[in-house]
Amino acid sequence: MNKEKEMIERNIEISAEFSRYLFEHPELEEKLAVGAEVILLPKFDKELKEYNLRLGKNIES
Repeated sequence: MNKEKEMIERNIEISAEFSRYLFEHPELEEKLAVGAEVILLPKFDKELKEYNLRLGKNIES
């Protein structure tokens, strides 16, 4: 599997976890601005964190 595809799959997994968390804690979803871009930076996965930081910087520019 190429690295890009692996990072996408890992992001899908962590996004699903984040969605479940928001479902269980709806008060947090209310704090997110409409149309906000959420960049997940997992402490437990340094490689994915760095990949997502680069994605976030690309979105910003």
